[in-house]
Amino acid sequence: MASSSQSRVDLLKQKIEIAFGSVKYPGDDNLVNDDSGYHLECNEVKQLLKGKSWRDLPRNLKLLWRLRWSLCSLTPAGHHYFLPGLMLGLFNFYDQTDTLEQSLIYNLTPPDPSLPLDSHNWFDEFVRMFTDEQKRVIREFLELLRDEFHGDDEISARDPEEALAKYWRHAT
Repeated sequence: MASSSQSRVDLLKQKIEIAFGSVKYPGDDNLVNDDSGYHLECNEVKQLLKGKSWRDLPRNLKLLWRLRWSLCSLTPAGHHYFLPGLMLGLFNFYDQTDTLEQSLIYNLTPPDPSLPLDSHNWFDEFVRMFTDEQKRVIREFLELLRDEFHGDDEISARDPEEALAKYWRHAT
């Protein structure tokens, strides 16, 4: 990554820390979508994140690796709380986090109209939690991914530009 890209990442990391610094832990019983004890993925995610701070994620590659497929298991409040740690962790371990980027982009993109209503309700509840400052930081995060990390590479079907166009570019 070029030095101008690195300084852009470093500046965004500071903005993430500031914008999300006061977000409160949602509570152990408000982390995952299914807290019945019967959903194996939700059980695992809850055990991984229970009592943790979002500040624990950026330095923990093993935890990021285990969460990379499971972000859809989080409640809107759980995702809102852990999002800054996931964004910072992606920058810290970009080449080592496999599908974390795609999972983040997927959850930051409004659902397709053909999906069930509960998908839309989840996204609506999720984005209502963000302050204007947090929305600006998320927009910058997506723009940085698009500009500095994708380049001419093959981009997943749900790329940063889609998330920007469908919601984040006009969110504040």
